[in-house]
Amino acid sequence: MNIIKYLALICLFCFVNIAKSQDKKLENMLMEISKNSDIIGLGESTHGTKEFTEIKSEIVKILVTKYQFKNFVLEAGYIECLNMNNYIHGADIDSNMIFKGIPWPWTTKGFLSLLKWMKNYNENQIEEDKISIYGTDIGSMYAYRFYHEEIKFKTYVDPLLEIYKDTILSKNQKISLFEKQQKTFQNFENIQDSLWVMKCYHTLYCYTKGGGKARKYREEKLAESFLGIMKIAPKNAKFILWAHNQHVSKKSTHRKSMGYFLNQKLGKKYTNIAFDFYKGKFRAGDLEKPVNSDRMNLFEIDTLQNSISKWKQKDKTELTIVNLKTPQKSLPKRFYMHDVGAAYSEKIAQKNPKYFYEKVNRNRSFDYIIILPESTPSVYYREKF
Repeated sequence: MNIIKYLALICLFCFVNIAKSQDKKLENMLMEISKNSDIIGLGESTHGTKEFTEIKSEIVKILVTKYQFKNFVLEAGYIECLNMNNYIHGADIDSNMIFKGIPWPWTTKGFLSLLKWMKNYNENQIEEDKISIYGTDIGSMYAYRFYHEEIKFKTYVDPLLEIYKDTILSKNQKISLFEKQQKTFQNFENIQDSLWVMKCYHTLYCYTKGGGKARKYREEKLAESFLGIMKIAPKNAKFILWAHNQHVSKKSTHRKSMGYFLNQKLGKKYTNIAFDFYKGKFRAGDLEKPVNSDRMNLFEIDTLQNSISKWKQKDKTELTIVNLKTPQKSLPKRFYMHDVGAAYSEKIAQKNPKYFYEKVNRNRSFDYIIILPESTPSVYYREKF
């Protein structure tokens, strides 16, 4: 056997052992969580890290197959996610239609692979045991370009769109008209119909508000919609929530988050898992580019000296799981994690290195943190290698 083949076998052996070790860590963690929790929030410190989607997908598969978590709730609009749900329930829809109006973080090869797995899983299940997908976010104006003709209850929605598009009214006048228009809404026959209309209302209202008030409003409505979705699902259903770390956090330094409101309402039934990495590259919108241009770019980032990834992940090749519900003498009460979201700016990061980090309360923000040694960029679903 030549040296190249020998080294290749050693690498393969190491890779297989690392994968087995990783799977075992995840299974042990999820076995413990599933004993008392019906809702598990899966975060991420950037929306453009390929490994986050891969590890979270493995977690989803374990939760579905072993612990009956059959309701998947995504940080995306309720209306936009209907095509995804139809696809995994057997509809013949191509990938372009699956991702129609869906925000870019989820239009990746990794996420499409998870949807295909869900579809295959559902094919062998009776109706009540199938996975269902819901969107809990306010939606986007981008999506409305595609879905306007399909939106139900146009008698409610079209007047809202007219207010939003008006070029003469001030912001405060528009907000006042939105609120008056909402009072004309009648009681709907079911929660699904209410979600249809209120998602349209929340989207237009939020985009009109803008700034910090809009972000606060969005978090409140993320939680409100999630609780509404819980009412749609069968009794005793279990849920997986897939969103950014900020949204699933029980205590964010920025504002009261969706996770904060869920924790207040659901208590110990809600467990959250944050994701971070030591260093690497990721995909994000470039804040330095004009809004109407192709803003997507690849960025690279290291880690702060006093970040959890520096303490826990340096020089390691496997993921690290930190259980914050148990005493952690090696961790301070507060530490930093990457906090990038959908957009990034190298200029801002150079000027203020802590801008794209969040200061985390050790035992108040998250129950677990999964830290990866390295981040690589997510891959757009239509991108060719």
